[in-house]
Amino acid sequence: MLQTEIITELTLEQNALIPVYRDKWRAIALSTEPINRHKAIEAIEAAYATMGERKPRVLFFDSPYAALKSFITSPREWQWQLPNPLVRQLGKQLNPQLSSQLKDQLSNQLWGQLYSQLSRLVYPLREQLRTHLKQPIDSCIEPALWACSASWFDFCISVLNCVHEPEQWQAFESLAKNCGLIFFLQKYEAELEQIEKTCLVCDRPLKVSFDNQPCLHGAIEPVVQFADGYSLYLERDLT
Repeated sequence: MLQTEIITELTLEQNALIPVYRDKWRAIALSTEPINRHKAIEAIEAAYATMGERKPRVLFFDSPYAALKSFITSPREWQWQLPNPLVRQLGKQLNPQLSSQLKDQLSNQLWGQLYSQLSRLVYPLREQLRTHLKQPIDSCIEPALWACSASWFDFCISVLNCVHEPEQWQAFESLAKNCGLIFFLQKYEAELEQIEKTCLVCDRPLKVSFDNQPCLHGAIEPVVQFADGYSLYLERDLT
C-alpha cells in the first residue's frame, strides 16, 4: 500500500533543489552524445518487462526520418505501446502524496518551465516529419517531452521521498536517459499466431542549438541536425 500522508509544503532546502532537477533533465533532453546501444536495448527490454510484455525487436537509425522512411510502406500498425502506462502509473503513485497547492507549484516550476522550452523543439520536428512523410507521428517516445515528466517524478522521489514502485521508476528513468526518440510498431504474425513487436530507436542529434533566452534559433544553420544530415531549420524569435 502506497503512502497516503500528504506533503503540503517544501522546506527551504527542498525548494532550492527545484532548479537543480529542472536543469538536470533539460541537459539530458538536449544531449548530443551518441546513445549507447547496449544500454538502450536494456532500457527498452526492462520497460517491456515492467509492463508484462515480451522483448521486442530493436532497430537503430541515425534520425527519425530514416526510421520512419524505412517502414513507411510496411503493413505495420502504429500504436502506443508503453509510454502512457508508465507515465500514468507513476503519476497515480505520486499525485496522492502531494497537496493540490504543492502539486501545482511543482508542475509549474518543473514540468511547465521545461515544457515551454522543449516543446519548441518537439513540435516543429514532429510537424516537419509529418509533412515530409505524409504520415501521422504519434506512437513514439520523445525524450524532450519525457524529460518534463521525469523532472517532476525525480524530484518527488529523490527529494520528497515519495513512495513509488522502484521498477516502474527505473524503467521510465532508463528510457529517458538512454534512448533517443523511439517509435513503437507491431503486426500480427498469422503463422506464429502472435503479435510481433518492433522498436525503432533514433540516435540523438549531432547538434541542438539554443540561444540565451533559451529559444531555438538558427535562421541559417540548422537548430537540430542528425548524423545522416536530416535537419530542422527555424527562424530565430527576436521578440
